Order: sequence, then C-alpha cells, then structure tokens
Amino acid sequence: MSGNDDSQVFRFKRGSNPAFARIDGGDCKTVSEVVCRIRNFKNVAKLGESLRKQIDAGDNRIVFASTGYYDSQKKAVFALGCYLADIMSKQKILVLTSGKEGDALKFFEMAEARSLAPLEQSMVYDFGDNLSILDLQEVISIGGQQRDETLNNALDAIESYDVVLWSAPPMQIMRQYLPFYHRLLHLFKAMNLVVSRSSMTTTDINEVKDFFESHGISLKGAMFSSPEMKEEEDK
Repeated sequence: MSGNDDSQVFRFKRGSNPAFARIDGGDCKTVSEVVCRIRNFKNVAKLGESLRKQIDAGDNRIVFASTGYYDSQKKAVFALGCYLADIMSKQKILVLTSGKEGDALKFFEMAEARSLAPLEQSMVYDFGDNLSILDLQEVISIGGQQRDETLNNALDAIESYDVVLWSAPPMQIMRQYLPFYHRLLHLFKAMNLVVSRSSMTTTDINEVKDFFESHGISLKGAMFSSPEMKEEEDK
C-alpha cells in the first residue's frame, strides 16, 4: 500500500447492470463498467498479482486482519476483490465484510441483493458477473432459531465460491461472537495482515497472529498502511 495521495483506477466489466462506484467518496454515475477508484492504494495491481500467486498456490480462502487500520483494511479487500474479478473472470469471487458503513456502502448500493434460501433476508449482494459480497453483520443480527439456519446457509454459500477474501472484524468482536466465528474461521488457512510501518509493535502483531493461528490460520504476508491513514480514520 502507498501512503501518498496518488490514485489508481481499476475497471472490471459488469454484465447486466452497468454502474459506477467511486470508493474515494465521489458520486456514483451510470456508465458501461464499474470503476473502482481507491485513494492511497497505488499498488493494488502489484498486490493483486501477488495475491493471485498465493491463490494459484492453493490459498483460495484468505483472511485480512489489521492492527487497528480497519477502514484501510476494508478498502484494500474491496479493491483486491475488484482486481481479482477482472483478471480471474472465470472464477467466482466472494468478499466477506462486516457492516455497510463507510466506503463499502457504495458497493452495496450498486449490487443486486438476493436471499440465502430458504430465508427471506437479502444476504448476498452480486456486484458484476463474478464478484459477490456477504455482510456477516446481517448474519449475526438474525436471532432465535433462524440464526443457526442462516449461519449454515452462509457457510454453504462461502464454500460454493472459488475465491473468498474476508475483511475480518476486530478480534474483540470475533471473541464476542466466538461460536459463530469459530465455524467460519475454520474455513480459512491463510491470513494477510495490514500494519503501519511506523507504529506497529511486536505485541500488536503477535496478538493478532496468535488469535488466528489458534484457529489453524497461518500468517502469509503483510500489507503496509501509512500513519496518515490512521490519523484520517481517527478524525
């Protein structure tokens, strides 16, 4: 990741519903393809190619976690999902996230919602021909007897995709809903960490690393975020 203000545009063609999504906060317009403009992620193509090699080597279920840079983490995962959808057009790609706030909202606004049968709730959002989004917060929000059924349907949906990128929530949230996340975590074997070059500490990294390793997930790489990003997120 780059910490400067440069931007890079990535396009992947959308089949039935052309739309324009700017993930840097700009307005959405209708055009013939989706344009995903990510501020401060100048190296998405380089990261995407590295990620594709990781996928080709067998890691097609990848978690992205961070040491507190959750907005940067989510932007990175959506950007990489769009990039992979473009260069791996024959693969079905799923992005897992938690919540629709911030930049992620524009993806949901442009997507076509469908339910996880047999339930009525709209749980999967199709964005283009081969990219989908699943909001885990929606799954957790369903209570009572339906929660287990919804979880089973969500896990089945996740298993049906060729590639899954998960922007994991903070560890305290996963610990709070551990029975849910315990089953989800065991679908993954690889994790990439978003860290800051200037403020990361061994303690922070080890805490995240130990949590995921306890669920059989190995740390495979690091993606560096700038301190300026953290300052913007704290405002």
